[in-house]
Amino acid sequence: MADEAAVPDVLRIAVIGTGCIGQEHIRTTTILKSVRVVALADPYPPSLEAANLILKQASEHHDVLLVSDYQELLKLPQAGYIPVLGRRLAPNALARLAPMK
Repeated sequence: MADEAAVPDVLRIAVIGTGCIGQEHIRTTTILKSVRVVALADPYPPSLEAANLILKQASEHHDVLLVSDYQELLKLPQAGYIPVLGRRLAPNALARLAPMK
């Protein structure tokens, strides 16, 4: 059984792929008080901006990192979040993000 003290109050996630499916993940997280989106990654700027707008409209705290390449997330020193992947990116990206545990 996991140590209760080690469980964070807020689950921080990065959404990788901000098209229709990624945006739906974001909408879902905006209604959950225990989940916070901390980063968005997508190579297509219109999708990235649309996802960012969803967060801006729904969140009182909005300091989200926006990147065009999900691999930039691997370079971050604070890897204290869980990646949420869109359908298209999942097989390849998940293998590369595995070291983020």
